[in-house]
Amino acid sequence: HVVRNPYDIIATILLRKHGKRVPANQSTMGKVQIDSEVQRTMVQRFFKRMARPVAVVRNHFPVLDFPSEEFIANPTHSLKKLCSFLQVECSKSYFSDCSSIVHSAPSKTRNFIAWTENALDIIRSQSATFPFFKNYTYKY
Repeated sequence: HVVRNPYDIIATILLRKHGKRVPANQSTMGKVQIDSEVQRTMVQRFFKRMARPVAVVRNHFPVLDFPSEEFIANPTHSLKKLCSFLQVECSKSYFSDCSSIVHSAPSKTRNFIAWTENALDIIRSQSATFPFFKNYTYKY
């Protein structure tokens, strides 16, 4: 389970929903204004439809977590850990091929949204209830 900053996941969903596509590794773009009710709804929907189901699966099956930053920084090492966890053998070319398509840096799409304080508060409080989000903040 590759874990990404929830602020970035939600920001990406909001941007795509509004036809705004941020190219990978782009660091500059104006803040997109999105209605406060749309932000609130999308944040709640994310936790209900995406984060909670992951938490349920984790209660019934073993799950190996990778912070996305760790995976991006060293995809070959992460893939080897994953293959070991799954008890499958993979070739060097598999690791090389997979690693070659991983972006060089995480996309911080949270920086492209003009967030409401309400949306940020909900993300902060909801994230705290999921152990796999424990190390993520808006600033991180």
